[in-house]
Amino acid sequence: MLYVNPIAGQTDFRADPADLAAFREHRAFQELERIFLYQLVREMRKSTREGLFGKSREREFFEDIFNDHLAGVLAESGAFGLAAQMQAQCDAAQGSARPPQESPPAIPLPSALSHRIAQADAASAHLAKNSPEHRK
Repeated sequence: MLYVNPIAGQTDFRADPADLAAFREHRAFQELERIFLYQLVREMRKSTREGLFGKSREREFFEDIFNDHLAGVLAESGAFGLAAQMQAQCDAAQGSARPPQESPPAIPLPSALSHRIAQADAASAHLAKNSPEHRK
């Protein structure tokens, strides 16, 4: 799912044409990284348990939106560095030596997140163990 912001698109492309080419190239590499990370996150989610809500179309839709947003945030942060790597290889193949762009630091996961995940897993296991189907 590629996200296009129509408002940002109007202001971003009014810049100098020389800067525009570099900007568009950087955005293209960033979108490639986003697509790769989206597929990675989607496949990783398939290995997890169903959780409290079971399997439904609504849950799949929500997870798809969440996976896309997560991939976008990761791609924009530059934490994986795929866009920078592809841009460096493309520049090397073309013979231009563009100075590397600095990536922002990786997004650290809050320590409370792992605690909440453990709580959710424990609650899910408790509900599954005490369900009427399990008692039969």
